[in-house]
Amino acid sequence: MGLRGFVLGVAVLAGAIVASGVSTASAMPDNDVTANVAKMFVPDPDLTGVRRKAERVNGTVIDPDTLAAPAVDTGDPPLIQPPPSGGLQPSSTCFAGSQVLGDPTNPAWFAQRTVWYEVTQDATGAPFGQSTLVTIDTGGSNFPSGLAVFLDGMPAFDSAAPVLPMNTLACDRNPSANIPSVVSFVARLGHRYFLMAGGLPPVAGSPALRLSMRILDVQAPVVSIELPDRPDVKRVFEYQVASADKAAVASRLEITQTAGSKSTTLRKAALGAHCGDSNRPAAGQFCVIGSTVRVHWNPITSSAAVVGTVLAEFTDRAGNVGSNNLKTPLRDRIPPKLSANTTARWTRRGRLFVITTCTGGPGTISVQYGAGKKSAGPTTDFGRHTVMQMKKVFPKVTRRSTFIHIICKDRSSNATDTWLFLPAR
Repeated sequence: MGLRGFVLGVAVLAGAIVASGVSTASAMPDNDVTANVAKMFVPDPDLTGVRRKAERVNGTVIDPDTLAAPAVDTGDPPLIQPPPSGGLQPSSTCFAGSQVLGDPTNPAWFAQRTVWYEVTQDATGAPFGQSTLVTIDTGGSNFPSGLAVFLDGMPAFDSAAPVLPMNTLACDRNPSANIPSVVSFVARLGHRYFLMAGGLPPVAGSPALRLSMRILDVQAPVVSIELPDRPDVKRVFEYQVASADKAAVASRLEITQTAGSKSTTLRKAALGAHCGDSNRPAAGQFCVIGSTVRVHWNPITSSAAVVGTVLAEFTDRAGNVGSNNLKTPLRDRIPPKLSANTTARWTRRGRLFVITTCTGGPGTISVQYGAGKKSAGPTTDFGRHTVMQMKKVFPKVTRRSTFIHIICKDRSSNATDTWLFLPAR
């Protein structure tokens, strides 16, 4: 269903009867003077798109505004279609600019007994602070109406030297009092928006203008993910995840760990207040406490580059979804430990025999000899064990070599080494 059909599906008030106790605001002639334009808004602080009667900032309600005569319509711009890139309504019931320029004095192009408003976000009268879809209609007015919205100013029109306004965002006109005029536009931060409302000629009687608005947040909430400290992968990472929109709700949180082409999704642990315990959560899990997401990544078991990704989405009250993700290179930052009882000796045949234990694997143990650090032989690889033990003879190393270099290296290239001196005998 189109926008107009949606508006027409809402019950509107017929005629210009004002409820008891509600003041009738006559905007003429003051509101027709551009130097004293009224400001209007609709009370919907969460920008949820509820259709309500427009209200005047710091003044009486618009319910209705009486388009009183005599009007000050001289210089008002014609009701023309917006430029193709002007807004949401590049095609409308308003007139083509070529028609107006061909006969600039024709009264059919112009609204009569016009009133002007600046459209604002709330009762403070300040411009819109974010991207907002604004819809305004004349449902309940008792006359054929026309509406036009202009960006950043109220244009004037001189029929003697006609120049069409180029800041028209939306325009609509309907020759029947039973069909409201409807305009829509997206208000942006840093801009101001002006509405011209009036009757279609000839305007008879006492036109009573009713204006209703709906304002809908169309800007996704900004999501931030921060990692103040990047510890060793064996420890818990604490991410700060939040939205700039305090009313937005976290609607998705996904934690994945990727090593090469393999990805693993971490499981959320329901720990409640215990999420903040120093030993929680367990490896391969995450938990949430307030705006803090505590992640305990899986141990690194391959030499491939490992990346942890935190993806978060927040949904605001208008249904907009904002997302962000943070990728963190993961690595073991704690070097392994070599046993203090590491020993090396010569065998009876004069070959090198090394005994050592390395804690903090998986990884490798390698042995070098001589001041030039020549390899004593193939490394000893430990693919699964955190404690690596080596008892090995290196046949190519003879008693002529006296400096022995033993290196324990884990999968993240952290290394611990020791030097031994074996005098030749």
